[in-house]
Amino acid sequence: MQISKNLLGILSAALVLTACNNVDFKKTTAGVPYKILGNGKGDSIRTNNIVKFEVIQKTKDTVIFSSYKQGQPQYLQMQTIPPSLNYNDIGGNLMEILAKAKKGDSIYISQSADSLLKDPRMAQTPLPFKKGDQIITTVKIVEVYKTPEEAQAASTKDRLANSEKLDKDNLERFQKDTMVQSQMAKDNKMIEDYLAKNNIQTQKTDWGVYLQIVNPGQGPKPKVGQFVQVHYTVSSLDGKTFETGTYPMQIGMGGSIKGFEEGVKQLAKGGKAKAYVPSMLGYGPQGSGKIGPNEVLVFDLEVLDILDKQPAPAQQPGTDTTAAKSK
Repeated sequence: MQISKNLLGILSAALVLTACNNVDFKKTTAGVPYKILGNGKGDSIRTNNIVKFEVIQKTKDTVIFSSYKQGQPQYLQMQTIPPSLNYNDIGGNLMEILAKAKKGDSIYISQSADSLLKDPRMAQTPLPFKKGDQIITTVKIVEVYKTPEEAQAASTKDRLANSEKLDKDNLERFQKDTMVQSQMAKDNKMIEDYLAKNNIQTQKTDWGVYLQIVNPGQGPKPKVGQFVQVHYTVSSLDGKTFETGTYPMQIGMGGSIKGFEEGVKQLAKGGKAKAYVPSMLGYGPQGSGKIGPNEVLVFDLEVLDILDKQPAPAQQPGTDTTAAKSK
């Protein structure tokens, strides 16, 4: 479940701004101005509830973030409000405001960018706003869940419903990222030189994984939402083995590095393949455990089973080389 780290779309946000002119601002204990707009008929939000909401954050000139554009509502579990809050703590201030709101309400929050720019914790972070900006955050409370299980089910449903769009949008950003593509060019040359030297024929996925299919398997390939049991061995391009094991994954849920899932998606039950994965579709410049920075990976894959429901838990290897990596 994605826990939150802009709200009705740009048009709806404009309607919220218009309505705000007729409502007095209040302030959080840290001094952040906000307004709550709603009829007060929805469920109250209590500690440990999980709030599902849409959010747009913008300045006058720039949309910083939009959950609508991302196609993914945000989820936030309510915690006990600390006795003191910092003005720059956007999440903490939002938590305090949510505690006074109800399901169906809209929230308008205004913060000065100048204060954030003075925060030493922001000094090394590229920021999408400038001195003099007002950061406007608008939130629409969609649902309030009483248990993590209810919220998890809703989050999974949201992600599956938007999986194709999310993957397309992520691929577009990936292809436009100059730093990523610079490293991809280096990795691609390394992989292509290796393939040519060893006379290996592969097909290349949209994301850039080189796939040598040994056996495509029988039946349909896994669909978004299905669970796949995969036996794998991961090694370096020069043959050094990092790990072998069996890994259960759900297609389209972001539970594995992109290169691993890209390989698995091309195989039916019983299918076998070698996936040559550029480092930016693996663990990138940070590496992971024995896997070095910017290391090209080779996965030997075998799809053992494809299921509609999550299989019973099985003992996992000590180091999970398919752990999720944010993109």
